[in-house]
Amino acid sequence: MRDVVAAAVLLLGAVAALVGGRGLPFGSVAAPGPGFFPRALAAGLAGVAALLLARALVAGRAPATPPAMPGARFRLGAVVGALFAFTVVLDWLGFVAATFLLMVVLFRVVERHRWTIVVGESAAAAVASHVLFKTWLGVRLPPGPWGF
Repeated sequence: MRDVVAAAVLLLGAVAALVGGRGLPFGSVAAPGPGFFPRALAAGLAGVAALLLARALVAGRAPATPPAMPGARFRLGAVVGALFAFTVVLDWLGFVAATFLLMVVLFRVVERHRWTIVVGESAAAAVASHVLFKTWLGVRLPPGPWGF
């Protein structure tokens, strides 16, 4: 019953956000207006809430919670700590180096990949995100001491 109520409240909130965002210009995908993101997010949330509500009504009970994985709290702490450290060193090291270090922590500590794979994956992720944000989207990124 709790799942039905929670999903229904979530669905009502999403519908309220959709109705409230009607007054903002939507724009288009190529040129989004101020109402594009709130309405798209509310529509997605409404869809997920509707699925959750249907699932809760069909199941009639909450799904069983899977047991926690060993070391899950440590990995969660590592992710939160790595994201905090990323924000602290971003301006000082620059986007590419800070992203590389963040990905090293995520791939090595959280996912436990081998070091050779960690370095390659981290470098690829840092370069790909730099190309995506700086080159394609034109976002200004902190250059760091290396100038890129």
